[in-house]
Amino acid sequence: MASTMMAGSSPVPPTMISGAQQSPRYVVTPAPTPSPPMPSPYAPPPPTMHSAPMSPQPIQSAPMSPYAPPPAPLAYPAYPMMMQQVPQPQGTPGLAVAALICGLLGWVPFWIGFILCLLAITFGGIVLSQTRPGQPGRGLAITGLVFGLILVLPAACGL
Repeated sequence: MASTMMAGSSPVPPTMISGAQQSPRYVVTPAPTPSPPMPSPYAPPPPTMHSAPMSPQPIQSAPMSPYAPPPAPLAYPAYPMMMQQVPQPQGTPGLAVAALICGLLGWVPFWIGFILCLLAITFGGIVLSQTRPGQPGRGLAITGLVFGLILVLPAACGL
């Protein structure tokens, strides 16, 4: 009774009970061999005996997301620092032009002409102290200073 109960009501499959092995119902095939990768249309052609050596290709990175940090800058070789020269002021100094204009406008009567003459004398003196003979703007400063000195007295008197 034990053998019939085992064969009929047992949860164990009948092949396990009998000890016989069955052949598998599926066929095992070997994995296919990978085919060689297709050449990229952007890849450089392979070097030949007559071609020049290739320069290094730039590093391509994956597309950036808008929240990703910026990529690290490329490293460049360090060059020795060069001495920088202090830029020399070129052209006519603005105070020299201001001295000439204020000296010429000293002809304006009353206190406006007097103030303009004082400004012409001041600006002309500053430019003369900052420039050497032959530098641009020195002649304008002298002219403005002369006009300011000549016209200061008539402008002060209201003439």
